[in-house]
Amino acid sequence: MYHFKNLSNWTSIVCNLSGTVSKVNISGVNLKGTLAQFNFTLFLNLTCSLDLSNNNLSGPIPPAIGNLSKLTYLDVGLNYFDNIIPSEIGRLTKLRYVSLYSNYLNGSIPYQFRNLRKVWYLDLGSNYLVNPDWSKFSGMPLLTRLSLSYKELTSGFPGFILDCHNLTYLDLSLNKFTGPIP
Repeated sequence: MYHFKNLSNWTSIVCNLSGTVSKVNISGVNLKGTLAQFNFTLFLNLTCSLDLSNNNLSGPIPPAIGNLSKLTYLDVGLNYFDNIIPSEIGRLTKLRYVSLYSNYLNGSIPYQFRNLRKVWYLDLGSNYLVNPDWSKFSGMPLLTRLSLSYKELTSGFPGFILDCHNLTYLDLSLNKFTGPIP
């Protein structure tokens, strides 16, 4: 296992009692670059959160992010990430909060998101995502907030939403859905 010297003294890093990293919060610090060379294996025990929001990060979100299996909070919103959303995010089954808001992500929303059964907050708004096969999605039983706004999705109403019984906030604005709302 790799240990950083005095890591718990870093402002944006929180360690648990055993000295392993549990939280990384590098939001709003004007961080520039990509995650292409980021070594996610150094943070396999990251048990709480990864917050890289509100920076100037670009390029794709690496599939290796799916190795952070203990993660409960992921926020990479308000950056310049592009390319597809890696389906490996669906392996992060302990996630409760996911924000990919306001990036340049494109392609389809991975149906593997259906594996995120503990998520209560999901924001995929303000990206360039295209219509997924909604039939491959299933309800997220704890989901209370969902935003699929600003995408210009053109398919029918996302039926899986009807199985999200705890939903209290839904934003589907600025899309071009067709057909009836069930």
